[in-house]
Amino acid sequence: MSTERRTVQRIPADFSVRYNYEPPSLMASQTRVLDLSLAGARMECYAWLIPGASVTFHLITPEHHVVDARARVVYIESRNEPPYHVGVQFTSLDAMDRATLENELGRLHSS
Repeated sequence: MSTERRTVQRIPADFSVRYNYEPPSLMASQTRVLDLSLAGARMECYAWLIPGASVTFHLITPEHHVVDARARVVYIESRNEPPYHVGVQFTSLDAMDRATLENELGRLHSS
């Protein structure tokens, strides 16, 4: 029996992303997205992010578009050492960023 709770399929991706705990600071960390959907993403992080924490991030697509989003850390996979896989759920995505993300997901899905 599957324990999958996602309602939106994630698509494998390899994007650069800069993220911050909220409120944002000048010390953003850079990492990459492993998979992506309109509802959230799975990232590879070298810092242990706390489930339930709010984060902001700037996703940079291979086409050099930027998507600004706010998200909540849903889980972090247990591993003995970094990189950790961190699942985030989007909590705020404006219409323009959502459209950019939809276009990028369409491009990924067709490749």
